[in-house]
Amino acid sequence: MMNRLIKTLFFLILVFPAPGMRGETTRHWNLSRGYSPFRHAQKECLLIENNSGKAVEDIYSLPLAANDISFSFKAKNRTGKPAISYSYETGDGERRKIHNPFWGFLIVLRSDTLLFTVTNEEIPAGIESLPATVVRITGKNINKSFNIIEGTNPFDGFNHWTLGIADGEMTLLEGNHGIKEIFSLPLPADEITAVGFLAGKGCCLEVRDINLSCRPVMPDEMTSFEIDRLPEYFNDTDDPFEGYWTVFDRELEESLLKMGGDYQLACVREGDNYFFIYIEGASVNRKNWQPGDIKAVLSPTPFPGIYNVKWYDAGKEILSHEIKAQRGEGTTLTIQFPYQQSKLRLRKLTF
Repeated sequence: MMNRLIKTLFFLILVFPAPGMRGETTRHWNLSRGYSPFRHAQKECLLIENNSGKAVEDIYSLPLAANDISFSFKAKNRTGKPAISYSYETGDGERRKIHNPFWGFLIVLRSDTLLFTVTNEEIPAGIESLPATVVRITGKNINKSFNIIEGTNPFDGFNHWTLGIADGEMTLLEGNHGIKEIFSLPLPADEITAVGFLAGKGCCLEVRDINLSCRPVMPDEMTSFEIDRLPEYFNDTDDPFEGYWTVFDRELEESLLKMGGDYQLACVREGDNYFFIYIEGASVNRKNWQPGDIKAVLSPTPFPGIYNVKWYDAGKEILSHEIKAQRGEGTTLTIQFPYQQSKLRLRKLTF
């Protein structure tokens, strides 16, 4: 029992790292924040009411692919009561009934989709039977099922679910009050691109209090330079564009784009690209920004002194719609955000 408790605590520490850890992004959907951009968002919950003859999905695509995630929520199958049949309509308009329609959640990987389907069932136990929540996991290389008998509300109440993927391991926790580990399985390394829910035919699924934490993969944006090595590096570089930069002035359409802080950035060249590395100055989502995070990537165009820009906003989501940067007179750089009708000018610092 103690070993299991220690393992569960270790998992929670691993999957729920301290706020502000490098690269971590977090999304919350609840009553106060709402449930958009899920397609079946309601004011108080995410509600998928499926009266059709095939499963209905509601998927959220991650702004950046991730290696590690924690995905938690409360879910209730409104159509999961025993001995009751629920109606749905087939593609040819025929009305049919079904007992115990399934619901589920899914994790979309680059090379696979992990589907977790949940049903409420009576499990044989000697001469009797016990109510259970049954979870089935399917994917290219996995096909397993688990019966949850204790600490769960299999028929008419909410259960809490937490799925964590970290360091090549996938762990699921569940419970109607507290949560406990259901399984821990090895998972080959792959990038996670989306999460979501689904309701089988005749199912009405209610989901609340959704939380998603992940560490984005930014392979082409990551620089090998450590912050404490930058002064020495800048002393040796012969590229006048490299060095420390700061916000000089701005012209923002604040209904479309707001400044996340008076940033100080370090510009480092890698190949043909320039990486603007965050040093300090964030005022919005400050805990999400650590020295060394990437704030912008400039890639060359056919026109000298003009660059295509990939800009990470205060929430670390990418802005890249026709954003351009142009070197100005002296040591300035002007970044144009045409979709946001805004302009930002950086100035290189000299010491």
